Amino acid sequence: MDFASELLKVKLISDYLIDDFSNSYKVLFLISELNVCSPKDLCRILKMAKSNLAVLAGKLRLVKFIEQKKQADNQKEIIYFVTPLGREKLNNKLKSIVIKDAEKANALVKLKQILQSL
Repeated sequence: MDFASELLKVKLISDYLIDDFSNSYKVLFLISELNVCSPKDLCRILKMAKSNLAVLAGKLRLVKFIEQKKQADNQKEIIYFVTPLGREKLNNKLKSIVIKDAEKANALVKLKQILQSL
């Protein structure tokens, strides 16, 4: 198999394994991993419409999981960052992801095999 096929397998299996990881947690995770992130980058990475991201980010700001500020070099652009409360919520969610059944456990084994072969 070529690299692209193996990469697609990794994507499909990982999506299956974390199917209950909502868009809110995906946004929170990405901002956390990148330390700060612009809405433009989030839309590009998540393939999400700007309007959908605006609604989702608004909800995350309301519950104090993220904050936004203007970029220092471009006052028209905003960036998001994760608050300590958001980081705690994300960490709790990551700890709660459990492989619940044999089918998912087999998928995890297959994913590990693919990653080791790359």
